Amino acid sequence: MAIEVRRSIEEPARVGKLWEAMERGRANRAATIEKTGLDLSAFRDRVRLIKETAAQDPSIAEAFAEAVRANGGRVFFAATGREAVQYVLDVCRANGAEFLVKSKSLTSEEVEMNQGLAAEGIRAIETDLGELLCQVAGEKPSHLVFPAIHMTSDRIARMLSEAYGEPIAPEPSSILSAVRARLRPQFLAAKVGVTGANIGVAETGSIVVETNEGNGRLVTSVPKVHIALIGLEKIVRRWDDAADLVRGHAISATGQRMTVYVSLISQRQPVAKDPAGREFHVIILDNGRTRMRADPWFRDALNCIRCGACMNVCPTYGVTGGHVFGHIYPGPIGIPWTANVHGLEEASFAHLCVSCGLCHEICPVDIDIPLMIAKVKDQDVEAHGQPTAERFFMASEAFAKVACLSAPLANRLLRRGSLRVLMEWAVGVDRRRTLPAFAHRTLRSRFRSREGQVGRVGKVAFFPDLYAEYNNPDQGLRAIEILERLGYSVIIPDVQWSGMPYVSYGRLGKASKLAADNLRVLGPLVDDG
Repeated sequence: MAIEVRRSIEEPARVGKLWEAMERGRANRAATIEKTGLDLSAFRDRVRLIKETAAQDPSIAEAFAEAVRANGGRVFFAATGREAVQYVLDVCRANGAEFLVKSKSLTSEEVEMNQGLAAEGIRAIETDLGELLCQVAGEKPSHLVFPAIHMTSDRIARMLSEAYGEPIAPEPSSILSAVRARLRPQFLAAKVGVTGANIGVAETGSIVVETNEGNGRLVTSVPKVHIALIGLEKIVRRWDDAADLVRGHAISATGQRMTVYVSLISQRQPVAKDPAGREFHVIILDNGRTRMRADPWFRDALNCIRCGACMNVCPTYGVTGGHVFGHIYPGPIGIPWTANVHGLEEASFAHLCVSCGLCHEICPVDIDIPLMIAKVKDQDVEAHGQPTAERFFMASEAFAKVACLSAPLANRLLRRGSLRVLMEWAVGVDRRRTLPAFAHRTLRSRFRSREGQVGRVGKVAFFPDLYAEYNNPDQGLRAIEILERLGYSVIIPDVQWSGMPYVSYGRLGKASKLAADNLRVLGPLVDDG
């Protein structure tokens, strides 16, 4: 993985384009929220309640299945991805289909549908532009919403020119014209179309398919057979719930008020040339979701609406992209999903997460993604051991204590080129990175030697962590002085450090013990006011 990360970092043009796309996504989202006057907090609470109900109530999926059958559709509950792919194969064979057309479906990527069909001689043709480009390149999608976000127009033009056997200019209009010319006859000749479903609605047995290109409308309407694959956590009870999710998808994913094409599909209508025989199949996929529902650590992942907002703020994703920071599900939310549906072995990219917490802040469903990532790291460490660099950083407090005792000698040593080269080789700290200096006197020792003020407003327990305690006690003292000027008396309780590296590097048992020890000290102070 280290080689893949380094290779990603050494592609400045690709990284620059990726950052531009992420910044554009964030800006569009913020602008739409401001223009619509959306109460983000209230909306987040509403969407979370909808998703929690959908994910945790199995009766909703059963009601949905009954309604689909009442509409004339066929329903198959797939326990595994393999069962889902086999069902699609069976339908293709029953209808004499040698190929099918496909709209964008992350759930179909989850079950590796294209590969499973190809192994049995059935070709899946991606019709979403981003998915098509990934298919031509032989790559996985690198973003939940924008599959080919990692590709430049020059690369796309070269790739399609080679695949189509004709020169294609690196301009959007030329690329789109070339792709459209090849897809049109395939739409018209296809006997089977496959889509995902953004939402299932139990009230009427309907599915909602959201696209920005219109290909989904052709996939669902032109072929004789339409197969929809939906995860059981995406099925809601009422249309009112679906309406909120449609709005949430668009705002959080692309900054639109609504996705360009929102298709509501309940049944297949006959057409003039074929008044009978049109089929609608819905595959309801489990593939680990029931297990996740029962797991208190990971059930929150089922609330994901697949908007990709967490990826648009993630510093790791912004440098590496989804092929390094991901498996099939990329980015922050991809870590718990990968661990649960593809196995812990495929989720080792979790250790690239820097635990900044931005994914939780932006999530439109308030999913505690950082906590789930920490749990995946914890499981991975238990199974495969702790990387050397992580062991070093978890010893931050011990290192800081020694460095303070030996400062300023320690600071001079840490600036020496030979030691920086050794640190880079041993624990991965880049030799160019500026390291914080250590103070010889800690914040606590300086605080004890000063005369504090009696507060007239109240009391504050100041909890310094490593930086204020060992690196910059002046900053800690300034904060204390500000509190005193505001009329508070300040104490520094006899607590240990926060132990955040234990969370960041997946040692939740140690983090929990440390938190309990600190709470025993802080609890009485809270009770005392």
